[in-house]
Amino acid sequence: ALAAGPFFLDAFAERQWDDPGYHGARPQVPKADFVLRVHQLHQESGRGLSGGYAPFCKHVFVPNFIGARVGVMEITEANRSLLRTGYLKRKEGELAVLSRWFPAE
Repeated sequence: ALAAGPFFLDAFAERQWDDPGYHGARPQVPKADFVLRVHQLHQESGRGLSGGYAPFCKHVFVPNFIGARVGVMEITEANRSLLRTGYLKRKEGELAVLSRWFPAE
């Protein structure tokens, strides 16, 4: 795993750079630079790690320095008419769940 201070990229994270079948955000910065920048931004913020879904899981919040598309958006009166709703599943054999989204275009 690639590491700098308390932060590292494991195989799950490295797939964003290495797996041609990965469909999520693809950082356009070398892995080592990414880890070092996260470490630097965390130190500069003076904030600790935030608790996650389990005691062993922690979150670090840093500015979006790679320009990744945001996966969430506030629903307002101005954009409410653009909101779509439907049942979606990520892959065949999975149970579809009720979802809401804004079209990318």
